[in-house]
Amino acid sequence: CNGTTTIQKQDDATALASCTTFTGDVTIATGVTDQIDVGDLQRVNGDFVVTNVSLFSSLGGPSQEKIDGKCVMNEVQVLTTLSFPDLTNVGDIEWNALPNLQQFIFTAGINLVTGVRIQYSELDSLDGLNIKVADTVLIANNRYLNNISIPLTNIGSSLTIEANNPAVNISFPSLQWASNITIRNASSIDMPSLNYVDDSWGISCCDMEDLTVNTLSVIKGALEMHSNTYLRKVSMPNILSVGSLAIQNNTVIESINGFGQLGTVNGTIEFDGDFNK
Repeated sequence: CNGTTTIQKQDDATALASCTTFTGDVTIATGVTDQIDVGDLQRVNGDFVVTNVSLFSSLGGPSQEKIDGKCVMNEVQVLTTLSFPDLTNVGDIEWNALPNLQQFIFTAGINLVTGVRIQYSELDSLDGLNIKVADTVLIANNRYLNNISIPLTNIGSSLTIEANNPAVNISFPSLQWASNITIRNASSIDMPSLNYVDDSWGISCCDMEDLTVNTLSVIKGALEMHSNTYLRKVSMPNILSVGSLAIQNNTVIESINGFGQLGTVNGTIEFDGDFNK
């Protein structure tokens, strides 16, 4: 139950399922057409990789609890079913170009992960991502996502949400600390617990009318808001300091008066618009 294994057909997966723990990488071969179920396998102490598998529609692991390395799904054109109901712990999730995957089944919920990168899928929900702490989260180019809500409390490196459904509602109700935040193309942003941004926060090309973050106190880098067509109100009443501040090309915003406690801007201030106060 160790080494590196390549699954060519379901018989290979059945043999792998005789292991409770497999130490090494597991790869689905590019020519696989079977629906693959890894049965009683509980842990992969390595990477689980599916790349450029064009005729493979279903992957399941009813007993899988942990993938110590990366869970990679890349260019899996007809994958429609991804079911790991007991999976709670993954090193990294790296999914890209899954044009037929509309949902995943993580019933227990992923709560331990270092990084999440989900791009170019047909997912309409991220239910099952119950992550509290992560280094990197990238959710981009998923055109059917209407809601992104993850119970994160801390982002160590970067949080990037962009180019999903332009009507997407973004909610991180428990997020308190983040290194860097980038949000583009959203209809609402809700971060009611955010207190500290260690680097920068950029918000652009969003359709929301209001951005209110009552708990935010410090942004060490730049706060940048630009090209938010419908933005009328920005309220961060308890923010004390920012590295720099830029509010530009938000065509309907008329006043900048939502920073009542702001006392320190360490760099530049750039306002571009038709403001009356």
